Amino acid sequence: SQLLYRQLTKEYKVRHPAIIALYNQALELIGCFKDFQIQHIRREYNAEADRLATGAIRKEKKHAVEEPR
Repeated sequence: SQLLYRQLTKEYKVRHPAIIALYNQALELIGCFKDFQIQHIRREYNAEADRLATGAIRKEKKHAVEEPR
């Protein structure tokens, strides 16, 4: 996402407490590479990724509202 891109390029700060640990872990892993590049690809140019992300969000929401058995 554009937010993730901007956080990893340090344009935006990571503020959500639940995300800070994941962000730090990502930075640590990025540091293991000799070279790292990231670029934001607009949603309209990456329809397959958008479809997969939307499906994952819907699946997560469905599991969040289901009652435990």
